[in-house]
Amino acid sequence: MKLKKARIFSAILAATMLFNTTGMTVLAESNSEGVVAELETETSVEETNEEPQPDAESAAETTVETAEVSAENATETTIATEEASAENVTETTAVTEEASTENRTESTSASEEQQTSELSETETTIVEETSSETDLGEGITAEQTEETTTTEEDLTIEEETTTEEETATEELFPGLPDSYKLSARQVEDKLKLAEHADEIVALADNEGNTNAYAKGEVVYLADSREEAEAVAEAFGGELKSFGDGVAVIQLGEKRTVGQAVKAAASRSYNLPAVWPNYYYTLFEEYNDPALQEASEYYQWAHEYVGDMYAWDEGYKGDGVKIGIIDTGVHSTHEDLKDNVKQNLSMVSDGTAVTTDPDGHGTHVAGIAAAVGNNGKGGAGIAPDAQIYAYSVMDSEGYMKDEYIIRAINRAVTDGVDVVNMSLGSGYYTKLEEDTIKKAYENGVAVFAAAGNEATNGYEYPASYDKVCSVAALNQDGTKAGFTNYGNKVDLAFPGVDIVSTYNSSDQSYASLQGTSMACPVAVGTAAVILSGSDKVSELNGKSGGARVDALFSVMQKSANKASSPQVGSGTTYLPKVFGITLKTIEEIPAIPEFDKTVTTYTEAWVDIPVTCSSYGASIYYSINGKKPVFKNGTVTNGQPLVDGKAKVGGAKQVTLNVIAVNRMSGKASKVVSQKYKFEPAPSKVTITAADSVNQIAKGKNLTLSAVVEPSYAKYSGVEWSVVQGNGVTVSNKGKVTVSSSASNGECVIQAKAGEQVAQYTLNIIDTAKIKKIAFTTKKYTIYAGDSQSLTGENNSNISIEGGEITDVVWSSNNKKVAIVDSNGMVTALAPGKATIKATANDGSKKAGSCTITVKQLASNIELKGPNKIAVGKSATIKAIITPANVTSKKLNWTVEPSNNVTVSASGKVSVKSGASGTYTVTATEKDVPEGKTAQTASIQFEVVANPITKIELPKTLNLFTTSGNYDAPASMKLEPVVTGGDAKAIEYISSAPEVASVDSDGLVEAHSSGKATITCSATDGSNKKVKCNVVVSVPMSRIAIVPKNANEGIVSVGSKITLSAKVSNNFGKAANQNVKWSVMPGGEKYITIDEKKGVVKAIASDISSGRYSQAIVKAEAMDGSGASAIYPVIITPKVTKFNANRVDVLDFQPYVEYAGGGKAFAPSYSVDISGGKDIGYQNDPNVGAFWLVPKWATTNRTYQDIVAGGGGLQPNEVRPEEVQKVKVTVTLKDGSNKKQTVNIEYVATKDGQILSVKPIETKGSKSVYSVSIQ
Repeated sequence: MKLKKARIFSAILAATMLFNTTGMTVLAESNSEGVVAELETETSVEETNEEPQPDAESAAETTVETAEVSAENATETTIATEEASAENVTETTAVTEEASTENRTESTSASEEQQTSELSETETTIVEETSSETDLGEGITAEQTEETTTTEEDLTIEEETTTEEETATEELFPGLPDSYKLSARQVEDKLKLAEHADEIVALADNEGNTNAYAKGEVVYLADSREEAEAVAEAFGGELKSFGDGVAVIQLGEKRTVGQAVKAAASRSYNLPAVWPNYYYTLFEEYNDPALQEASEYYQWAHEYVGDMYAWDEGYKGDGVKIGIIDTGVHSTHEDLKDNVKQNLSMVSDGTAVTTDPDGHGTHVAGIAAAVGNNGKGGAGIAPDAQIYAYSVMDSEGYMKDEYIIRAINRAVTDGVDVVNMSLGSGYYTKLEEDTIKKAYENGVAVFAAAGNEATNGYEYPASYDKVCSVAALNQDGTKAGFTNYGNKVDLAFPGVDIVSTYNSSDQSYASLQGTSMACPVAVGTAAVILSGSDKVSELNGKSGGARVDALFSVMQKSANKASSPQVGSGTTYLPKVFGITLKTIEEIPAIPEFDKTVTTYTEAWVDIPVTCSSYGASIYYSINGKKPVFKNGTVTNGQPLVDGKAKVGGAKQVTLNVIAVNRMSGKASKVVSQKYKFEPAPSKVTITAADSVNQIAKGKNLTLSAVVEPSYAKYSGVEWSVVQGNGVTVSNKGKVTVSSSASNGECVIQAKAGEQVAQYTLNIIDTAKIKKIAFTTKKYTIYAGDSQSLTGENNSNISIEGGEITDVVWSSNNKKVAIVDSNGMVTALAPGKATIKATANDGSKKAGSCTITVKQLASNIELKGPNKIAVGKSATIKAIITPANVTSKKLNWTVEPSNNVTVSASGKVSVKSGASGTYTVTATEKDVPEGKTAQTASIQFEVVANPITKIELPKTLNLFTTSGNYDAPASMKLEPVVTGGDAKAIEYISSAPEVASVDSDGLVEAHSSGKATITCSATDGSNKKVKCNVVVSVPMSRIAIVPKNANEGIVSVGSKITLSAKVSNNFGKAANQNVKWSVMPGGEKYITIDEKKGVVKAIASDISSGRYSQAIVKAEAMDGSGASAIYPVIITPKVTKFNANRVDVLDFQPYVEYAGGGKAFAPSYSVDISGGKDIGYQNDPNVGAFWLVPKWATTNRTYQDIVAGGGGLQPNEVRPEEVQKVKVTVTLKDGSNKKQTVNIEYVATKDGQILSVKPIETKGSKSVYSVSIQ
């Protein structure tokens, strides 16, 4: 598409007469080359075409590969083989025949007996448990269980074969350590990822290039930075950023996002689910170039009326017919042809036409209903409406009443819903008024432009009853300098710098201004409302005139008030009409909303949807009793929603705390809280015996414990019973008593809570044989990962009086520190102490114990310190020892060579005079027992002769969370000035890395709005440092320049006008709203401007060429975003005299006299009319004249009657009641504020004569006030 912007056309100096359009800039004449030219500059503009989106159902495929089962078909799926024990199979996890039972931590619904008896080498049973209620916390409730048998023909499990592809994947993605076990939620996430893996892969090419997500980046939700770093390493990548639980992983070379997703979704790899780092955009994306705010030809009216919100709800004018009574429509235009349903010439009795000889009608039609989302030009306010065009201009350029009335009638016949009339004059005609009334009675809503004469005088058809009169507004909501105003104006819409279709070619566009442009914005808005009339109660059931009245009423009641008076109710805002909750980017996000009507649940956990009306807000929540806090770009004590929901539960009473965060603005909402009660039924009961005893002698007792899950379940109590065994009783507290007459063998004790049942089997024996259990060595110190036998060689460390080693059971009181197996072998897990007991397995409670102290050695040491240290200075080497819970952090420090350099026990290195070259500092782990290897680490540094004496950086750096529309910087590299020493011996640190981070090279990157301090410090021991204050905010999205006080950008020498900058904040409120004003080169000789206030003063003008001088003013954002705008200012010579110049009874031809000589029509003025009744206004800008047009006669007498006299009156006398008094004030709009008021007294006779009159004295005793004709 090729757009060409021509010279700016002065609306004041050469305005059109009949159309309410004050100025025109030809913007576009497009072809397929895609080139845009502004004045003398050409810029490439890409055309984007809407691509069809794949159907969601057809795009989704579920594939079962190597026992990977889609979660879509099974909420909980376990593939168990012959070797799998029913006690050990993990919930929601598919495991193959080779899966270790150590990884299977919870039981499936299939019993061990079923698994071992029904499965063969050639058959695998897939047990699918589907449930409408699923608890992924402490227990899983499953309703409706199905078993499906799949033979090897359907599902093949490769037991021993490793493919080349798997080997390659393992090399790319090493995975997490074998000791890391995925949680049930992580497994569920893998299943969900598997559903979308193929779709994600298909979004990119083989090299991973795509516009859907960031290349080489995946996202993972982690509880800590340590976890995030571990996962990044598992994917062969590095942690790019981490904050608020969100980790961004930068994949390594030769790794694509698609490969990472496929590996993460596979059961074959111990990897958690990760997702692409998708790009997001605001609202629905429309590809029309002029709808993009960054476009030079931005159609700002859409934003002003809020039509895109209505479009997103499906209201685009569909089915509504818009009548355009104008100069015709260029119906083959690329942005109109699909919507133009009829194009008739009313000059030639309704002949079909395809052209528009003037261009005005084409422009108007495009504003109302140009085609949307076609990748071309812009869009109409109602892009799905139908255009019915009626040309009322003849070959000589005249528009007559007959054409217009014929067009209105034809529109009624055609069933048109709304009519646009961007035309008018000051002359009232009853015929036209009656025709419009007829249209009104037939349900046709007529909108007309108020006029462009800057007067409150009447213009028709806008001033007829049953017509909606539309004034024009600037971008800041003030009335345009040219617009008519007053008591006949109903609404005001955007009418300045309006880009739309034009008639130069099928691809041409232009920028015009005038109430002619404001009117179709109103008409398009009305069409959108009518297309959604079923949602507007005021329109329901209405027809004819009542429907029109209701439409006008809705538009006025749903209007945002204009910033200037006398322009009606303001501008209809479509979200108000339809009650649409706005998704706006606000500085402070709205308080999140969620359901508070239900506060008691019978489930253990519930997912509560949470929303926020602020667009782009991130929502975080907590359920641990502490409120989320947002500070310095970081959310503490909060986790992000999952699929827009907060997972709440896990206790009898839980308080949900929710906060919304706007990272662009760095602001957060207030925290909203709600208490919830949870009363779930028990989901599981587990019975345990003290010290793991499972045998009991006759005459003994044993207390069993029942653990009910969840712990906050609601039930009446545990019911204990004996379901097998004679002579055995159990109390309501679980105390089992075995009588001396009880039968030997098994007895089964049952505990029931709600509907859940658990059983515990005890073996009854005759007597308790063991008298005493004792250990020779009772205290051991071992290291994590080691094992220790407590029985000793040939049971030499344990004595069991009256029994054998097989008659005892083993237990640990602290299984986090150490565990013990059935043979008394202890495995150390973590530092701490644990008591290991050997207990008689007969209910006698005889026991012996040992104390195990577990110590943790270092697994790795990493040294961090400077790479250069100056002579005479010192620096400290920092040792990072992992794991963090090592028992001893003592290190032995050494330095080589040792001449002139020392290192202390704390790692402090001191460089003395005479030192030079490279030194190596080594730290070695101390207190390591014999047989263990001490960890060691080394670091090198270079001695430099001179220290750094000074570092300099900018005091302030402005960065932005988004590049906005003008490439606002989101990152910047610091360039410090270093004096003395080695310039490379420096390091950087950020006080708030979640706001702005900095790398080792000084590259500062913005992440969230706020403030951060970057400190650049010398690492050579000189301790020199400097700070740079970084302010991160959102950029201004756009600037529009608007003249104040209804000025139109014209100023006379010696006078001043004020320009204002309308700042748009569509990325959030910019931290700095100020602009800097300047005059572009070449204009300084004509004007000056206050760089802060925008006050323009004219200092010179040159009219020797026959034209007024022009200067260009620029407003530039002071926030550093690069946003700017320009505006042309017309400069006239100094005005020494202004005369309204009444040339006839009601005719004026205002003029000005300039300093140095010269006389000209007044270039820009307003006309305010007071007094009189229904005074029309008409002008002819070609001769600089205007005249008043009375609607009514002021007397029943004719001109001849007045001349003849009679009825008590002398010839040429009239009574006072026959006289109309009108005051006309004409004001220059050039900053000089010169004005002149003319008082007029006239008589309008019955036969249409306008007579000027003047008062004379009252005659005698008569009460009549007589006047004589001038």
